[in-house]
Amino acid sequence: MWTRWVRQPQKIWLRRALFQLHLWSGIAIGLYILMVSVTGSVLVYRNELYAASAPGSARTPPRSARRSPP
Repeated sequence: MWTRWVRQPQKIWLRRALFQLHLWSGIAIGLYILMVSVTGSVLVYRNELYAASAPGSARTPPRSARRSPP
């Protein structure tokens, strides 16, 4: 068994199974990290993204604290 693994490692079923497990878990974890990164960036830049997506939106400047005339 040991010499077979050294000479032709791709023919051992355990190695192929571990390769598939490593491949698909890496893809799944990578997609999860991508999703977390994109949604985090959207949360951080949500004001800028809103302003860029709706340039004609009615944004009013903040009012001053004083409401009565001087």
